[in-house]
Amino acid sequence: MTADHIRSVMIDIHHHFNPAGKDNDGSAWSIEMALDQMDENGVTAAIASLGPVSDWTNPDRPNRVRAWNEWGIKTCLDHPGRFGLFASLPPPHIDLALAEIAYAFDVLKFDGIAMSTNEGDLWLSDDRNRPIFDELNRRKAVIFVHPAPTSQCGALSRAYGGPDVSSPWLEFPVNSARAILGLLAKGIMRSHPDIRFIFCHGGGVMPLLLGRIAGFSGWKTVGPAKLTELFPDGIYAEFQKFYFDCGQACRQATCVRSPFHRAKDFPDCPTLRPLPKPSRAPCLMVGSCSPPPRGRRSRSSIASTSQ
Repeated sequence: MTADHIRSVMIDIHHHFNPAGKDNDGSAWSIEMALDQMDENGVTAAIASLGPVSDWTNPDRPNRVRAWNEWGIKTCLDHPGRFGLFASLPPPHIDLALAEIAYAFDVLKFDGIAMSTNEGDLWLSDDRNRPIFDELNRRKAVIFVHPAPTSQCGALSRAYGGPDVSSPWLEFPVNSARAILGLLAKGIMRSHPDIRFIFCHGGGVMPLLLGRIAGFSGWKTVGPAKLTELFPDGIYAEFQKFYFDCGQACRQATCVRSPFHRAKDFPDCPTLRPLPKPSRAPCLMVGSCSPPPRGRRSRSSIASTSQ
């Protein structure tokens, strides 16, 4: 494989599979349609996730998660070289989630784990999820984190005027920020340093809030000592430990080099512009958030990083 070939590889880290044959808008979806979209946009391979399987109150959910994972890995094997996969888990059933981790890695040979910012009102950083993080840290795993609705999202949509203003408009980017802050403030990034967390959509609104949090050093009720306790390396340095895809966070595409490419500079990513240019830029990755709600996503709308 030549160096030019390696540089031309584009890997979409944020790609949705759905065994029900529907996309996020309820329209028909198939693997063949996904492959056509990838080829049209020059995507070499996609790392897909199967969820979130969001019916967290359904007692049959663990069985559905297992069935979806097995369907997903078969689909990948049927199209060698085109797809990788992040396994779904069935929290809040922690024991079953640990069993699914073992099955996903040891038997099905998944590439990582897909989790949600929250499972209903159970948030990613909740102490009940610690055994999951302990096991994934032991395995040096990748966790791809996608936002999810909460029990309040229906009421919030009504407050915004109706169901057309749905969770992805505002609640998803805010829920991403809530999950990131929880992982940082509770020290999970420091206690589990071998997990690589990928947050989609450029980290939601969290980059916009870092300066505000850093400014709390001047508050009597917070102050520099509390901020140092919560973020020993500083809020910006702690934030830079995450990975991000730029699906629905960038304006235009450039070239992609690898799924874990470290950008030398920020791309045209408005959500990340408020960050001061650090000595170590956050790791930015391609994420198309495919399949899109309607039709095919054009090449210019697939967000990517540049060397």
